[in-house]
Amino acid sequence: MHRVLVAQSAHRYPPAKGLQGGLMMILLTLSLAACLTVLAYRMSSFALLELAQGVSAIGAVLHAIVVLMLVRLTVRAGAVWTRLQKEGKRTAELRRLSCMILGAIGTTLLMALLAIGAACVPLAIMPVMQVPECGLIFIFMILAISLHGANINRTFGRVFDSLVAAQRASKHTTAA
Repeated sequence: MHRVLVAQSAHRYPPAKGLQGGLMMILLTLSLAACLTVLAYRMSSFALLELAQGVSAIGAVLHAIVVLMLVRLTVRAGAVWTRLQKEGKRTAELRRLSCMILGAIGTTLLMALLAIGAACVPLAIMPVMQVPECGLIFIFMILAISLHGANINRTFGRVFDSLVAAQRASKHTTAA
């Protein structure tokens, strides 16, 4: 039997809460890595620099986990869309759902690019000791994650709303 989503907003849907928690953990690890890098520079401490690299490596792993969560949610929405398509339920809500799924794929690809950038952050910490301006990478990453987090919440909220609307419309539509 297929799982049917009940009419809830995306903020109360458990995977959306997991995404928000994952994004918050990414922000916290990036902030901690930035603080440790600044301390390592000010104190000329190699141990703090190694610790900052470790924390930023954990942040890169968290990025990958969030990307996997986004892929899983997109695939599940695509499976529901495919099932409704096979049942012959061609409604306006189903077309809107396909557009929202394409937007979710784009959002997931952007997060994958950020994950690739986050994987490079541990390598960019060493040059901070010689060129402190390299530390600006943390500001850009934190800003990008904050803005993309809002985009993820908006996009997947729309996907779940479209999903619920398409499922409701398919119940009231006969096969063509």
